[in-house]
Amino acid sequence: MSNQTFLNISAKKCLVVYPKIIENSDRKWETALLSANSEDYGTAVALLIISVEELIKGLIILLDGKGFKFRNVNGIKKIFEDHKTRYFIALTMTLLNIFSNELQKFLTDFSKRPDKWIKLVAILNKKPKFFERIASSYIETKLIEINNELKWFSNVDVYRQHGFYSDYKKELISPMSITNMEYLETLEKFRKIRFLGKSLIVALNPIEPAYIEVFKYIKHEFDSKNYYQKAEIILKKTNNKYSLFNMLSNALQPHHQEGKP
Repeated sequence: MSNQTFLNISAKKCLVVYPKIIENSDRKWETALLSANSEDYGTAVALLIISVEELIKGLIILLDGKGFKFRNVNGIKKIFEDHKTRYFIALTMTLLNIFSNELQKFLTDFSKRPDKWIKLVAILNKKPKFFERIASSYIETKLIEINNELKWFSNVDVYRQHGFYSDYKKELISPMSITNMEYLETLEKFRKIRFLGKSLIVALNPIEPAYIEVFKYIKHEFDSKNYYQKAEIILKKTNNKYSLFNMLSNALQPHHQEGKP
């Protein structure tokens, strides 16, 4: 078929093509590191961004190759055609990293000292007001972190363009003005996303029968709990270039204000 695209190729074909998409992501990543070594930080930043965009595209294709149905969601073509939708997914992966790191720390500490956590839970049960203050403080801290990430990711398209192209807005904007510090900040953020994405690729190719059953269950949950329809509703709300970011910002703002004295 001459009109085949990422949106309509078969699941079997998805499994054939996704490794090439990931390979392109890897190549862009390695070229970014080489550019940074040559102190071409503008190109390095732009290529890190493109690398993660390709990783996200590859993940969607792999997921559908494994039996998910993301490409059936109305509006999903934005992921393949729109930079900013991919940046929002990158932000979502960053937020997942934030909370997964916290969970991992808790589980590690719990496994080493379960008695400490059991005592703490007993105390908190007896002092609900104390628990509410701790919970409120924790949520406020995380909201600040989430808002900071939201602000940064809402400007990723600007960082990509400034990494490649010169412009003039009141003053010269040049890729050569991007600093090592800005490159390292981008590298740190996207390295976490890349690690999560690569881990998901490994998880989506299980060998153990138990893990295969887990994925059967997850696929069933996506169908039965209407997750695809929920994704469609979110995509339908994206009417302008930063509406996904605006939507999240508006959702967070009331909670952020509540936590302030």
